[in-house]
Amino acid sequence: MILISGLIELAEADIDTMKVAAITMALETRMETGCIQYAFYQDIENPAIFRVFEEWESMDALQAHFGSPHMKVFRETLSQAAIVRRDLKKYSVTHSAPLT
Repeated sequence: MILISGLIELAEADIDTMKVAAITMALETRMETGCIQYAFYQDIENPAIFRVFEEWESMDALQAHFGSPHMKVFRETLSQAAIVRRDLKKYSVTHSAPLT
């Protein structure tokens, strides 16, 4: 399993643009083969920060996602935004279990 986790922080003026783009991106991505989970979460302490969390069955599925038409639109939209900070990391997971 591959996890992507991190954040995107935008200028305040771009928050609404990010919301619209993130909703479209998440809806389209969750229909992709190999996508287990894909979501954006707006930080309650700083609304300009959006957390990203993704779970993928494989690296191949993630690579296919990178080439998707909705990824291209999302990247184009973000290229027009003032990104203050972007920090996303990829993790390879070999085992997971419920937290008890």
